[in-house]
Amino acid sequence: MEERILTADIICQFKEHLILEERSENTIEKYIRDIKAFMLFLRGCPDVQTMRRFIFAL
Repeated sequence: MEERILTADIICQFKEHLILEERSENTIEKYIRDIKAFMLFLRGCPDVQTMRRFIFAL
């Protein structure tokens, strides 16, 4: 399986994609915030509020 790494550059590209797709500013901010929170989760050091958001979103 090919290893995939999420970088700041990839996040910026995704943000640009959302802008081109004419997503609202609030939607873009939420998506980017959620991606960054998920990155923290994957690193094994999530903060309590991030964990609660993911648990309640399931």
